[in-house]
Amino acid sequence: MDVILIVDLNGKIIVFNLIYATAFIVFITTTFVLCLKSLELCMGKMAPNVFEPIECDEPGQDEIGLLVKGINNAVQKINTLI
Repeated sequence: MDVILIVDLNGKIIVFNLIYATAFIVFITTTFVLCLKSLELCMGKMAPNVFEPIECDEPGQDEIGLLVKGINNAVQKINTLI
């Protein structure tokens, strides 16, 4: 009886951990993809000479966040020169 209870409890813990990890991965991936989509949209607008800053809620300190900040600085400088 005790062995069945332990196995059942371990199974529930494993399922809970899998669901939690999957939700976390989906959240991180969605955030990452949204910033990349806004970056793609901004770069697409730059081709026909429409210079608008990228609207990203909170660009982070990772490579994508630094790229967003750099492009926004470049857009501001270009707009002051035009």
